[in-house]
Amino acid sequence: MVHNLPEFLCDRVDTINFFVTGHFFVAERNRTPIAQIPQIFSVLKADWARVALNCASLRSEWRQILSKRAVFICPIRENQRLIKKCPVVRSLIPYRLITCSYGDVMEIQIDRHTIGEDQPAYFIADIGANHDGDLERAKLLIHLAKEAGADAAKFQNFRAPQIVSDYGFKTMGGQVSHQATWKKSVFEVYQDASIPFEWTPILKEECDQADIDYFSSPYDFGAIDMLEPYVPVYKAGSGLITWLDALVYMASKPKPIILSTGASDLGEVVRAVRAVLEVNHDVVVMQCNTNYTGSPENYDHIHLNVLKTFGTLFPDVLLGLSDHTLGHAAVLGAVTLGAHVIEKHFTDDNDRSGPDHPFAMNPKTWSDMVARTRELERALGSTDKFVADNEQQTAIVQRRCLRAARDITAGEVFDREMIDVLRPATPGAVLPYEIENVIGTRSLSDIPSGKELRWTDLTSS
Repeated sequence: MVHNLPEFLCDRVDTINFFVTGHFFVAERNRTPIAQIPQIFSVLKADWARVALNCASLRSEWRQILSKRAVFICPIRENQRLIKKCPVVRSLIPYRLITCSYGDVMEIQIDRHTIGEDQPAYFIADIGANHDGDLERAKLLIHLAKEAGADAAKFQNFRAPQIVSDYGFKTMGGQVSHQATWKKSVFEVYQDASIPFEWTPILKEECDQADIDYFSSPYDFGAIDMLEPYVPVYKAGSGLITWLDALVYMASKPKPIILSTGASDLGEVVRAVRAVLEVNHDVVVMQCNTNYTGSPENYDHIHLNVLKTFGTLFPDVLLGLSDHTLGHAAVLGAVTLGAHVIEKHFTDDNDRSGPDHPFAMNPKTWSDMVARTRELERALGSTDKFVADNEQQTAIVQRRCLRAARDITAGEVFDREMIDVLRPATPGAVLPYEIENVIGTRSLSDIPSGKELRWTDLTSS
């Protein structure tokens, strides 16, 4: 993606192409040495400069220019505020300000974990209601999640009267979807699954001891306020997608927010994300299919390609997947498509009685999911195409170079019949795409049949 520079700059950098590699601006050398780029100014913002300077994909020369000239790359939405405050920057506008999208180097900090590009996927074990009303069992699941490779243990804070209408569900004419198999009323199930607020500091302390992040999904304003001292991030469940007041109130807290989008359409997601971004820039948008039946048919409805749409519509956020399908296919596909956060329900026994146990991951399947994802992350690797370290020798033995088709004496002029194209491609040898440049040259010395041809063996005179 080529970015057009202002005409003022183009006059001075006509031999330099500015483009995006991965997610960072990079300068590529054409004919003029990169050190000859004129001084370029941008908005002073140290944390972004640190990211740019430490980016491995930046050419070493460009990094030196950045260091010496104090060139900084700034998120677009910060420009106006910073320009107003910085007289030096104001004096450089409009011609010498170069910016990149905020999302180009998007990272979010959740407790001790950095979420974003070139970071491992962040795994959230949603213990949810699988504590079965037992605090000690909740503690056990925290430790099991950590041992299985989870980065966070998540709970849900709701109170039945604040989340469901007993009258509303009883007048629906019967329980539907995943609730159809519940033996109790919807109100009773939520009442049994609710976590007393008093558990919160205890669960937080247990997570600290297990060295795993603790947070929770609040479902009312009281729960949002109660959780604030204890959580490093808020998770908004899919059911809040149309309750903008609650989303904005949650997002107004000085913490990142993770927003699930199950059972919603694109217009509803756009409305919610825009509302949240008005008050909070540290946002993760999660694709989600809210069906808790565990049916294999759910693979037809997860629609992972929506992550591509989210990436286009919301370049300023990170992406994730909140998944309720069985197996690892959805998770692996989501990570391939750019998801940085993965959430799945977690239990120790899928045969236990309860609304979330049947479709949840257990310690064995969770551990396998994390292991397969880490393999995938290694396999995804770099966006650059180059001869990999483990291909260096292969590039020699499988490629071809130009070789003498017969014994050649010094002074002979090469024609096509005197040249073979054979393996191996000895380092330093002339490569096949240069064969036309060899024809018509003269040998400077005797060359035995089969020996590779080198430019040092040839002369055009």
